Formats: sequence, C-alpha cells, structure tokens
Amino acid sequence: IRAPGGTGHAYPAGAAAALDKLVAVSVSLSDGLDRNSAMQVAQIEESNQKSEHLYVLVRCLEWGGFFMAFVVVICAAAYLLKVILGPLRSAVEVAERIAGGKLDNDITIVSNDEFGNMLHALRTMDRQLTDVVRGIKSSSESISVAAGEIAAGNTDLSSRTEQQAASLEETAASMKLL
Repeated sequence: IRAPGGTGHAYPAGAAAALDKLVAVSVSLSDGLDRNSAMQVAQIEESNQKSEHLYVLVRCLEWGGFFMAFVVVICAAAYLLKVILGPLRSAVEVAERIAGGKLDNDITIVSNDEFGNMLHALRTMDRQLTDVVRGIKSSSESISVAAGEIAAGNTDLSSRTEQQAASLEETAASMKLL
C-alpha cells in the first residue's frame, strides 16, 4: 500500500492491516450513520404527520368550541329574554287593563325578584283602586237614596204646605163671613 499523495512511500505491513480495519470501521460507522439518518428522517416525517393530525384535531376542537359557545350564548339570550320579557309583558297587560277601566284583575306572581315586586305592587294598586271605586259607587248609591228621600220629603212638605194654605184660606173666608 502506498501513501496517499503518490509520494511513493510504502506503509509498514502492520499499518496496512490497521488501515484496512480502520476503513472497515469507517464504512461500518458510515453505514450506521446512514441508517441513523434514515431513521431520524422517518421519525421526523412521522412526527410531522402526527403534528399535522394534531393541528387538524385542535382546529376541529377550536371550531367545535366556538360553535358550542355560540349555542350557549344563544340559549342564554333566549332564557334571559323569556325571564325578563315574560313578567314585563304581564305587567304591561295588567297596566293596560287597569287603564282601560277593568279592575279586580287576577295577577299571578311567579318570582320574588324585581319583576315579582313590580307585579305585587300592580296587584296592590289594582285591589286598592277596586276598593276606592266600590266605595265611590256605594257612596253615590247612598247619596242617590238620600236624594230620593229628600225629594219625597219635599213633596210631602209641599203637599202639607198646600193643605195648610187651603185650610188657612177657608179659615180666613169663614172669618170674613162672621
């Protein structure tokens, strides 16, 4: 075996065997490194595929989460509208019936919150207005009866006054004759 570079120097015999072993180890090491590189490339590709699948899964979960949040918001809004607008409509209907002259309304209170307090106040107002109107009606009936009695008394008094006047005229005519 000659030295590299073509200088013509020969290696000693033991060096040639060591060099052969070194070349064999180098080839074996190179093959091992190639296999290791191939394994790393395969692992990187597998990791890349897993990452892509994980990314797709996360995006799906993200959109699913957005959709669920949207559904929850819509349901919460519908519930709040029902909870708020139901008693409010009831209160408006009662107020309109009272404004239209219908008293003694049946007002059902189903909650103890502000709307329940408002409906309770409307029920109290309705009952008190009903009592006031009944009192006024009763008083006007009493006044009507009293006015009828006064009119009857006036008629009776007028009749007696006329009788007294007629009696006085007779007495005056009799006195003139005497």
